[in-house]
Amino acid sequence: MIPVINFMFYGYALNTAETAMRKQKELPEYLNFGKLFLNGLMTLVISFVYFLPVLIIFGIIIAVNLPHMEGMYNLLISGETISTGFFVSGWKIAAFASIGLMLIPVIFYVLSGALMNYAETRTFSSAFQLNHIFKKIITWTFFIAWIISVIVVMAINYVGGEVAGLFGVVPFLRYAVSSFFSVVSVLFACTLLGQAYSEA
Repeated sequence: MIPVINFMFYGYALNTAETAMRKQKELPEYLNFGKLFLNGLMTLVISFVYFLPVLIIFGIIIAVNLPHMEGMYNLLISGETISTGFFVSGWKIAAFASIGLMLIPVIFYVLSGALMNYAETRTFSSAFQLNHIFKKIITWTFFIAWIISVIVVMAINYVGGEVAGLFGVVPFLRYAVSSFFSVVSVLFACTLLGQAYSEA
């Protein structure tokens, strides 16, 4: 049941972004729960497509090095000298993994613009109109808004985690408090990014 609610919330968050694009200061109403769920599901699908390159990179790392990992583990616990080949393999893994890790914030940034474009048009293909999206996100207006949203979201969730920790003996209350802060942070980010996207 929780995934259904999550999808509906992400659909609502897109509505919040769209409202901000229209310069409307009121939060949108819950009107069509089915449409909210569908839009939330599309958010997940779009995000998955954008993160495919990172998933592929780490998938290749695991597939290529899986046969050697048991040997590396056995050498480490036995205390034997590790061969140069293992060190070279380790450096290759680290280099490949570094590329994947560096891609993550870049993809998050582009994905933010893609979701804003989807929120504006509500067509799946619009999330991949890269020429239009890049024109919007390669601006100081959107970049600054994105940086602020990241910082504020992290700060709100940190505070939420600390407050939720006060209810550690009551798991339901801890989860409810943490969820509340998460909802606030997402709605704030969508509102800020929606406004910035429309002005970029």
